[in-house]
Amino acid sequence: MERERLLNEVCIKCADFVRQLSLHRAFDGFQGKFRQNFWILINNNSINMAVLDWCHLFGSHSDELHWKKVVSNISEFRKNLYKHLETNETTWIVYRDNLKDHRYKNIAHIEILPLTNIPDMTFALNSVYFYYGSVIKELKKKNVYSKYPDNLTRYYEDCLKQTKVYVMSAFNATKGFEERVF
Repeated sequence: MERERLLNEVCIKCADFVRQLSLHRAFDGFQGKFRQNFWILINNNSINMAVLDWCHLFGSHSDELHWKKVVSNISEFRKNLYKHLETNETTWIVYRDNLKDHRYKNIAHIEILPLTNIPDMTFALNSVYFYYGSVIKELKKKNVYSKYPDNLTRYYEDCLKQTKVYVMSAFNATKGFEERVF
């Protein structure tokens, strides 16, 4: 895969993660209010897709978009990632393994558990911001950057703001619907 295409794919996956997480978080104020299975499914799917997207970028070393296959200086990237996240290798590994475990037990495969706890995605979001920042910087140097946001943090905030409007409108439009399927 040529370098520019690889970098573009990373940008797309980072943006996908941000959009999925913003959709899931837009539902935060509606927990327990949506009675229709449709909205519960959309909410669950959005966090599942966010976890899968993150695992493409940070979880599975065999994935073509995994940061270790994309960045040119692994040790420098890792050091700067930990600094950006204000963490250390041990905490990072525990967090990464927790997200991978959640993906394995709740998304890719099913393990019957008494309760599924959705991992806190703030750490994941900040790691994606960092990865995206390094990739977009390289794309800009190659003059092949045009369609991606300069700032993924602002993009996330804009997505969340817009999605909250959509969710509120959807809630108001469907709150009187009676579930008839399940």
